[in-house]
Parts: sequence; C-alpha cells; structure tokens
Amino acid sequence: MRFDVIPSVSTAALAVATLIAGVAPSPSRAQPPVAPTRYSVTETLFLVVPGQVMKIGRDGQSAIIEQTLPPNKDTPAGVHSRAYYDIRGARSYTLDLIDPTTPCGPSTFTGDWGDPFVMSAGLIDQMARFHPIGAGPATVNGVATELSVATTPDGQAKVWVEPKTGLIVKWVMTPANGPPRTMIEVTSFSLTPPSPAALSLPARCARGS
Repeated sequence: MRFDVIPSVSTAALAVATLIAGVAPSPSRAQPPVAPTRYSVTETLFLVVPGQVMKIGRDGQSAIIEQTLPPNKDTPAGVHSRAYYDIRGARSYTLDLIDPTTPCGPSTFTGDWGDPFVMSAGLIDQMARFHPIGAGPATVNGVATELSVATTPDGQAKVWVEPKTGLIVKWVMTPANGPPRTMIEVTSFSLTPPSPAALSLPARCARGS
C-alpha cells in the first residue's frame, strides 16, 4: 500500500485554500487563541479525498495520527494507517493497519507534521482579507464556537471556530449554483491527550520493519 498518495493535513490545507475563497473568525475575541500541545481531535475532511477521517492526538513532543479513507480505484481496500511522531526529533513511523507486511519506518519530516491547529491558523491567516462578519456563538458537535460568514467569489462561506484555541471546527461552502459543501468537520475535541500506551511506538516500528 502506497502512503505517498495519502493526503496529509498540510496537503488538505493547501487544497482548501485553493478550493475556497476564504473566511476568518470574528475579531471580537477578548483574548487571542492559543494552540494547545495536549489534545485529542477527530475530524472528517472533504478536501482532497471525501470522507478522510483523521484522529489526531498530542502530548507535548509525542503525537499520533490515525487516518482512514474509503475504498477507491487507487486503493480498493481503502486506507487505515497510524502514524507516530517524535516532534522534537522530526521523526515519524507509519503503521499500515491493513497490510502488516508494509515496513513501519522511520521517516523524517520538516515543518508541520499535521497539527490541526497549525492548519487552522494558516487558513485563517490566508483568508482574513475577506473580512467575514461574526454571526454569534454556536455549538457544533458539543464544541462551543464562534460562527462567521463571508461572501466570496466561490459563494457563501461559513466557518465555526473554537475561540480559545483557534481550531476550525466546521467549514461549509455554498456555491452560487449548488448545495452546501462541508469541507472540514470536527466530530470530537478534547484537551485530554491520548494515553501513554496509545502514544507508545509499537515494537515492530521501533525495529524499522
């Protein structure tokens, strides 16, 4: 199974910046958002491959991303993988949960490893020039957010942002001649990190096999 064809969170950020004209949260916050370093987030992305589910957890310098993709012509069995990150050491190990014969790593990375808060901040910074209008508080999947609305060249954009952390919880585009399209949706968010056991590198990954 080829992992180089699986879109990362960073790839998704680039794709959504291309697909939609942009929106940013209301500037009326009392305090600027602060991205956490300990959290658990589950989100569904419809940016590159519809139905991509990402479960992202971080505890300081250790992180994990589990992703699933539905079957398609390139990957008939779909994708189910789990990647372990040593953020300080810029090393990662990807475990294929469908094909156990796939080597587990290690690999190196530079820049953003897939942090959803980094993606959110980057998109918001790029798109703030469209001056969205705050539409008040709203709860999305149990998360308290601030809703903003903007009219863009691609239609109406709505974005729900968790104000304390800056996490984009939901992003919906409604084109001029089409139905609404959900681009990002966080289905669960907690400031509780994964357990040490969940973050622990499996033995066969540590062996690089």
